[in-house]
Amino acid sequence: MEKSIRERNALMVNHLIQERQKIEDLSMTRIDRDYKKLYDYITEEIARLNLELFQTEYQQYQSTLNQVLGIESKSNAVS
Repeated sequence: MEKSIRERNALMVNHLIQERQKIEDLSMTRIDRDYKKLYDYITEEIARLNLELFQTEYQQYQSTLNQVLGIESKSNAVS
């Protein structure tokens, strides 16, 4: 994932968190039934985007670690 895509995902996560907070503020104690599906969708989308960000960062970390340790990836290894 390119840096620009990571930045876009991070901005989207922040925006969705703000929108979710607005719903929570409107609802006071419990999420209103009218907003429940939207609230759940926003929560799922935040989780999905955070997972994508984590996977990308982990892959970069793993690649850097493999380079430092001199380990070839399975796709580059010669049989």
